[in-house]
Amino acid sequence: MDTPDDSYDEIMAQAGNDGKFQRRYNLLFNFGAICFASMSYMSIILALNKPPHNCFVPGMEQYNITDANLWKNLTLPRETDNRGQLGYSKCQMYNITEQHLQRHYSEWSFASSDIIGECVNYRTD
Repeated sequence: MDTPDDSYDEIMAQAGNDGKFQRRYNLLFNFGAICFASMSYMSIILALNKPPHNCFVPGMEQYNITDANLWKNLTLPRETDNRGQLGYSKCQMYNITEQHLQRHYSEWSFASSDIIGECVNYRTD
């Protein structure tokens, strides 16, 4: 009794089951598909990734402050992120005026009206 599977196997045996062309084609096709799928996936990850950053506030050298965290604490407002964690603002900084510069940095105090929303430069962590 001849089944459709038997006739298919006979045709494939006559055409050649595993020849040089089939192996090359299979290898190139599978390799190309894997590369294309991984590149499209990784491009989404790279495009949507946002590195940790904050405003760069110049003047740290003038006050002989070597601790970057102290300078961030003095010049960047604190805010909660979308996870509810308290951290430094990413796009805002305190408006440091002449009055602040004339006093020692330990005496600086800012109100919410002293926050400006423009950063000229950014620094990544």
